[in-house]
Amino acid sequence: MMKKKEITNDHTFVDTIFSWSLEDIFNENLFKVENIPESFDSVGHYLRSYEIPLLEETRAQLSSSMDIISRAPFAEMVAFFEAKPHGTLLYDVNIDYWRNRSRGSGKEHYKTLPGDIVILTSAKPENVSDLQRVGRTWTFAVVTSITGDETEDAATYTSFTVKAQKDIEISDGLQKSLT
Repeated sequence: MMKKKEITNDHTFVDTIFSWSLEDIFNENLFKVENIPESFDSVGHYLRSYEIPLLEETRAQLSSSMDIISRAPFAEMVAFFEAKPHGTLLYDVNIDYWRNRSRGSGKEHYKTLPGDIVILTSAKPENVSDLQRVGRTWTFAVVTSITGDETEDAATYTSFTVKAQKDIEISDGLQKSLT
């Protein structure tokens, strides 16, 4: 039996991340994080108090991940289709299998999960500057849902849907890599 794991349709957080350039991701002064108060005036005040720290933590994690991009898990896309409804930047992705799944001694293997931020590329980058080379295409994407068999190990999920940062031209001759 197939099961589908999803994240919510509220993409405000993801859209904020997608608005960042590579320079923003590496800018340690992008956000000024202030201390979180000990008490709050309202639920809204409470939630807003965590927005900037969450964005900064996400920026720092992306920066750290980009620094070690050559060691990141990656896979080759074997099928890549625009998902319905068309024009929503949603794409169905099928990969062969994940490589570099291990995160070092004693650490857990990478598992594809809704909410993961991935990079769709025309070639596997060895460093961040590879993304900016002439002729290379790439974009950030967030995994929105995973489709898999209930008996399938989460680490081996090979079919999922992503929301891309920008429209992706799909052509048969372009080898695609997922990092």
